[in-house]
Amino acid sequence: MAGHAHYKANFGATVGLTAGDWKRAQTDIGNEFEMEVAEVDMVIQDGDTLELGDQTMRFYITPGHTEGGLSMEFTVRDGADEYRAVIFGGGGARNDFWENQTVLGNIRRFQLLAAQSPPVQVRLPTHPPGTAGAGGMHQQMLDRGSSAPHPFVDDPNAFIEYLEQAEGNVQRAIQGL
Repeated sequence: MAGHAHYKANFGATVGLTAGDWKRAQTDIGNEFEMEVAEVDMVIQDGDTLELGDQTMRFYITPGHTEGGLSMEFTVRDGADEYRAVIFGGGGARNDFWENQTVLGNIRRFQLLAAQSPPVQVRLPTHPPGTAGAGGMHQQMLDRGSSAPHPFVDDPNAFIEYLEQAEGNVQRAIQGL
């Protein structure tokens, strides 16, 4: 949800949020994080798809981090190479038991998706470039040589390992450790 008003104002982007995040954007979060809130053009439901040229983006509602957490799955290309990509917005542990049970369900759902072929080899951050969650991705692209591997393409097992680690973190949070 962060940054949606920026992209709409500066690039004419169509804004889509889940009902839960749209509700939250209209209430406390705009003031809590001093975030600019734009009008939403579409409310995203679990399983919705969006056609972008010859690409299809599939949406998954993954509440827990926020009530209307959203994850996406799509194909990305680097030259002639194609990779399965995700933006997983539902794997962070919280301080309350109910939300962690929900997050655990999101992780297990994505473990099933990750087990499908082709493997997930690109995991993009949920926050826009320039935030701590982006991990210097812009600089990685600037530093990439013409024959260097793409810095966002990971080992075929990396996303599965990430989900296993996230599951362990949430289990510890549930147990109060």
